Amino acid sequence: MLGALTGLSSLLLGGRTQYFNFFNPVLRHLPDGVWKIASSSAEGWAVGIMTLWALLERRALRWWMGWGVAVATGSLLPRAIKHTWFSNFPRPLELYKGTLLPIPGVEPAYWFSFPSGHTTAAAALAFYWAWTHPRPTVSALVILWALFVGFSRMALHMHWWIDVVGGWCLGAALAALALRASQIDFVSLWSSKKRS
Repeated sequence: MLGALTGLSSLLLGGRTQYFNFFNPVLRHLPDGVWKIASSSAEGWAVGIMTLWALLERRALRWWMGWGVAVATGSLLPRAIKHTWFSNFPRPLELYKGTLLPIPGVEPAYWFSFPSGHTTAAAALAFYWAWTHPRPTVSALVILWALFVGFSRMALHMHWWIDVVGGWCLGAALAALALRASQIDFVSLWSSKKRS
């Protein structure tokens, strides 16, 4: 297991600087304020809007079970992964000390880079929403939002491209888990256990 993690570490860390040097100037064309709003949206207010929207649409109890799984796992699992296996992954601000300056108004972070927690949370919610929402336009918009959150994390010098791609992949997997949870009839399961 340790050998596999070491191999994964070198693969992940290998090309991060060359892609960062390519992506960062491209992403810097938008003002910092736009990236800050996109980044902060994954921290709560977008979740609140999506939850309110679902309340107004009167979603079924099963849908809410899946939503709860997406919210909880999308928020907690990236932290656990970072602190358990990838705590020694430096962020761009650490590797480019002195060259790259923190963005004003953004709390700088230097370690625990992989995977991007904001991106994972946004992707988990966006994919779950897209897979369960009947309107393709709304589904496309929430997927675009998750992509934008990921790009914002690179533009704000908080993550490497591989952290963001890892966050999108982990988020999609967590959304699939949430979708599966939404298909389980917990009420019947609970009643059958009570009777036995």
